[in-house]
Amino acid sequence: MSKRNLRVVKWLGQVPAIGACTSCDRQWKVPMAALKNLEDARESLRVQFAEHTCNRAPGDQDNKIQGKGVSAMTNQGESNPDSGPRKAAEHVAGAHDLLKSLRDKLGEHPEIGQAIHKLERALAILEVQTGGML
Repeated sequence: MSKRNLRVVKWLGQVPAIGACTSCDRQWKVPMAALKNLEDARESLRVQFAEHTCNRAPGDQDNKIQGKGVSAMTNQGESNPDSGPRKAAEHVAGAHDLLKSLRDKLGEHPEIGQAIHKLERALAILEVQTGGML
């Protein structure tokens, strides 16, 4: 049986969102709360991967993950750029983070609070439209 590795198959900007085992193709999603922090997201995938047992039969060398353009978790620069809802979600999430940072620096301001609320609603809509696969 080939050596198993954790591969990232979906990215949310620089944060890994879905990982898979290269041996058995089992996949894990990073919880929404962990997606806010790069290290939390990485650790979530590492723990889920470490705790799983491959279900692939011995001698089955067919590796469905290989050759699909996925990236190793430690080398995110090779990930394939996506367009559409995922790209929109990345931009909205970036704007959301910038506004939250401004709010922290400047204090509460009604217009910043409204903008943050609108971005959170837009992210929720995108999440529903993509089935949580941002």
